[in-house]
Amino acid sequence: MSHLGIWRDMKRKYSVDALVDGLVSRNEGALARILTLMESSPRSRSAISQRISDYCGSAHVIGITGPPGAGKSTITAALTALLREQDRKVGIIAYDPSSPFSGGSVLGDRIRMRDHFLDDGVFIRSLSNRGVPGGISSSAKIAADLMDAFGLGSIIIETVGVGQTDLNVMRVADTVLVVLVPESGDSIQVMKSGLMEIGDVFAVNKSDRLGADRLVHALETSFKESEATIPSVVKTRADTNEGIHELLEILDQRFRTMGANGSLEIERRSSRVGYMYDAVAEIITGKIRDLVDVEDLRSDSKILNIIDGVQCGSNDPFDSAMKIVDLLLTENQLYK
Repeated sequence: MSHLGIWRDMKRKYSVDALVDGLVSRNEGALARILTLMESSPRSRSAISQRISDYCGSAHVIGITGPPGAGKSTITAALTALLREQDRKVGIIAYDPSSPFSGGSVLGDRIRMRDHFLDDGVFIRSLSNRGVPGGISSSAKIAADLMDAFGLGSIIIETVGVGQTDLNVMRVADTVLVVLVPESGDSIQVMKSGLMEIGDVFAVNKSDRLGADRLVHALETSFKESEATIPSVVKTRADTNEGIHELLEILDQRFRTMGANGSLEIERRSSRVGYMYDAVAEIITGKIRDLVDVEDLRSDSKILNIIDGVQCGSNDPFDSAMKIVDLLLTENQLYK
């Protein structure tokens, strides 16, 4: 069934108000259904967001990012296990690359978090990044808010892991945890313009490898040279739980301190505005993608002539793309 079909079917069965009532009553089925509605129907997100706003704000949202292979999933699983030992409920939003065929996530939550999947105190959702640069899509904030309203006190967002451009998580998370490995040491200078600037806490994972101490020193030296607040750096081996207790304590202490001194609300206000701009860009990109993918586009004689020119080599592809966009803007197609 298409996304539109799923949305229409769910709209008939469940109103947003009914789903939210179930959500705040700790009905897990309502949480699952409203997350599906939010993903399959972007138009529903505004109504959902407004309806749950009074129930949000208590959870600590932790964004975990870093280069591929750093161990983000392993750290997520290790932190979740420790949180559950402390009888704390956890929500996990795991972002995966989009399938080029279906648009859905390539990997599944059962594969990533099989040790926690049957735990009633853990709610896991795998989402697709919809091909959006930045590691997560605009659904991330609403998904986190829904889990917050449901009563999950710790929410972990694991990004796709696209490296130094994986930055959108800072718009959603209260704390950004950047996971690196000893081999990342050679790229610290390059990363200064990306991940290094958004991280609140750094985990040097797989710290049994050669170069771990050198990377910790490089990070701490780099932070001291800047005028910003110095982030914490922790050595971890997530596969054996080494450093995980220390890491969680640092994350918790930062959240408590921010709540006490008022900086948490200040950062959340700023993040909401930044997230709005990200959503604007994603909505416009989605509209353009929909127009380009629609077969009816080829029925426009002006556009068809441009396409024919590109096929035979008489028209430059980039120049032709600009002409098509101009035509769509002129005919007001982008605003329908």
